[in-house]
Amino acid sequence: MERANKLRRLEEFRRTKPHCSASALGQILTDIKTHGLPELTDRVSMREGRDRVAHLVTPYGCILKPVPVVNNIGVMVDLPIACPLASLTYALEESDGLRSLFKHRLTLKPSSPEDPWTIVLYCDEVTPGNPLANLNRRRFHAFYWSFIELGTEALSHEESWFILMTEISTVVNCLQGGLSACFAAAVKAFFRDGMDMKRGGLTLSLDGQDTKLLATLGSVLLDGGAHKYVWGARGDGASKFCILCNNLWTNQSNIVAEDGTNLLRCDVITVDGLEAASDIELRTNMRYLQQESA
Repeated sequence: MERANKLRRLEEFRRTKPHCSASALGQILTDIKTHGLPELTDRVSMREGRDRVAHLVTPYGCILKPVPVVNNIGVMVDLPIACPLASLTYALEESDGLRSLFKHRLTLKPSSPEDPWTIVLYCDEVTPGNPLANLNRRRFHAFYWSFIELGTEALSHEESWFILMTEISTVVNCLQGGLSACFAAAVKAFFRDGMDMKRGGLTLSLDGQDTKLLATLGSVLLDGGAHKYVWGARGDGASKFCILCNNLWTNQSNIVAEDGTNLLRCDVITVDGLEAASDIELRTNMRYLQQESA
């Protein structure tokens, strides 16, 4: 009966509180049992604790930095971005596991100006609340980043991904260029004057040993919708869905069947059979679209 009473108390506690996953609640209760209840528990104090971390001063300045962009009426507005160099420095100071991971991976593949690490950038829209609402003001775009050199196993865990920026969708939609302008600001955050990951890099303190890390943008992860709005591509409904490939078309377009030269491809899942567009071809397409847009 004693265990039955404990289970009933746990179930009552869980059902009478706002929803969180069973795994999250289990970790919360375990931490309280081990370290005790925090003295501050209200939402205002949680917000103050978040702001304190966001404005901590690192060797690369504050973690949270404003990036100017232009809205639809031509007014400059600031988007808050977590400075990659500052946030990575702070994360390595706070996490022994992350520090050990970086030390191990840098030993396997050192970073140098000739062979920098590869930044992978991920963007997606998040819809908390009712996804069917006519106007969901809580919807926002989230940007995450990491390094490919951390390895597949590490990148399979969310702890290896760093938050770069979150912005409400209604704000993003009011910018000149929309999500594309927001994405451009996110990319430039890695390569600012004085804090350039490619040219100057950043100095990591790993267990008392300073290590230089240089990196360049090498991979972008997007779903069909984000692909459309970031690159200005047609998206999921287009016949030619990749601006970087000259010979890749969708199977539904039937263009491959009518081609007759066997040069066009569809249903390709590797890069071996793709023909990459040159810089001149991309610029030509851009100028054509610019002319037609008028």
